[in-house]
Amino acid sequence: MQAPEIIFSEWYAWDNVKSIPRGNLPGLYIIAQLEDKPQGLAQPNAQKLIYIGETHGKSQSIHKRLNKFFKASQIGGMIHKHSGGNRFNRVIGNDLSKVYAAGFAPILEDKRFLNPFIFYSERKLIWEHLVKWSTMPTCNGY
Repeated sequence: MQAPEIIFSEWYAWDNVKSIPRGNLPGLYIIAQLEDKPQGLAQPNAQKLIYIGETHGKSQSIHKRLNKFFKASQIGGMIHKHSGGNRFNRVIGNDLSKVYAAGFAPILEDKRFLNPFIFYSERKLIWEHLVKWSTMPTCNGY
């Protein structure tokens, strides 16, 4: 089994994340605070990355999980079940004007490998961010 290459979509403003291609599927997503939307594909090792997340299972999708993140970021207080979004509200505030997201939905022929690949990839990306920048993305925490 060959693992697919992780290639994220371009960046989308928080209010336009439903346009992320294949976002109706489970996968990985990244969120960043950026002055302006960069051209081209989102890079998961960007210094301004504030969250690396995953979604898995038949009833979840990148779109749904991003929506939970953004709802939690606005309200906080653990009302919406997204720890990264709640952390955003506590640490950064609730201003989403410069927040962008990108997604990646892997394609694997054998569906048994899908969730393990998603879990592995999220941790790998967090590890790589930590190694490169000596800190976790602001809204990731353990």
